[in-house]
Amino acid sequence: GTSKRGVGMDAGLKILDEVRRQTGLPVLTDVHDASQVADVAAVVDVLQTPAFLCRQTDFIRAVAQSGKPVNIKKGQFLAPWDMKNVIDKARAAAAEVGLSEDR
Repeated sequence: GTSKRGVGMDAGLKILDEVRRQTGLPVLTDVHDASQVADVAAVVDVLQTPAFLCRQTDFIRAVAQSGKPVNIKKGQFLAPWDMKNVIDKARAAAAEVGLSEDR
């Protein structure tokens, strides 16, 4: 289609890197695909998973193995207590899940 989807991955990561360098503040951003994890982790301080992807095991493992703190958003289709399984998956893959949030 003709709808604008943003500046693209490379330009977006450059913007996030510039914000981080200019402000000295930690940067958090969503990552949407396991293939993007390494590139995004090289630029930001915290990786965040979209709520809709919280039950995608391979994706959660990839984010968890990034070496960065992880914020996992709870999908609206999950009961709060079911997030324990998601967090356990991330921890089993090597991450210390810093945050979990209800969207």
